[in-house]
Amino acid sequence: DKTKASFKVDVDVKTQVVASFRKQFDDLQGFFWQPWNQAANYCIQNKFNYDEALTWVDRSIGINANAQNLSTKILLLEALGRKSDADKLRETAFTNATEPDINTAGYQFLAAGKTDAALELFKLNTEKFPESWNAWDSLAEGYMTKGEKDQAIKYYSKALGMSPENQKARINQLLGQLKM
Repeated sequence: DKTKASFKVDVDVKTQVVASFRKQFDDLQGFFWQPWNQAANYCIQNKFNYDEALTWVDRSIGINANAQNLSTKILLLEALGRKSDADKLRETAFTNATEPDINTAGYQFLAAGKTDAALELFKLNTEKFPESWNAWDSLAEGYMTKGEKDQAIKYYSKALGMSPENQKARINQLLGQLKM
C-alpha cells in the first residue's frame, strides 16, 4: 500500500487533434468554411501536415473564398516551397477584402512568424482604409513586433488621435512602454 510507481505517458497531440478535425468534417461543421480553415491554420502553426492542410483550405475556399482562407493558402503554399504560386495568389487575394478581413489576415501572418508579410497587409489596410484607427493600430503593432520602435510610436500616435475613448488608455500604455 506504500509502493509508488512512475511511468511516462506519451501522447501525439498533433495526431489526435488532426483526427478530431477529420471527424468533425463529417458532421454539420463540414458545411461551413471556418472549420476547414481552422484545421489548416492549426497545421501551419504546428508546422506539419501541409499537404492535407492544403486540401482543407481549398475546401474552405470552395465554400466561401475570403481574405482569411486565402491568407491560409498563401502561408501553406510558402511552407510547401511554392513561392511563385503564393505570390500569384497574394496579388489578388485582398482586392475586395474589407478592413477587418485584411487586419485578420495580417495577424494570421504575424502568428506564423511572417512579420514582413504582415506589415505589407497592414500597410495595404491603411492605404485602403486611411480613416480606420484600427488599421493604424495594427500597423504599429506589426512594427513593434519587428522591433522598429520609431515606426511603432509614429503609427500608435496616429491611431491614438483617431481611436475611440475605450482604446486610448491601451494605446497610451503601449506608447509609454515604447518610449522607455
